[in-house]
Amino acid sequence: MGDLTAAHRGYEYQDLLEARRVVDLPLGGIVVVHVDEKLVPDDRFDDLTVIGADGCRERTQFKHSENDDHPLASASSTLTSSASPTPRRRP
Repeated sequence: MGDLTAAHRGYEYQDLLEARRVVDLPLGGIVVVHVDEKLVPDDRFDDLTVIGADGCRERTQFKHSENDDHPLASASSTLTSSASPTPRRRP
């Protein structure tokens, strides 16, 4: 197995951003939270879904890169299912 250091940093980044958003749950700003859950077939925004107290739905797919010289391409979130990479699993 290859070096997973970068992947672990990406998960840490995602976890921190999810925690920052989920803190609104006990404060009443959001009423429903889904983390790492596909809500529809071929769901590309499955990292975080929240439903606000006003009924507004917010869906987020986190991406992380340590290379500022190479920004992430929009294709990293818009691949077709046949071109999608293998689903990730948390360590």
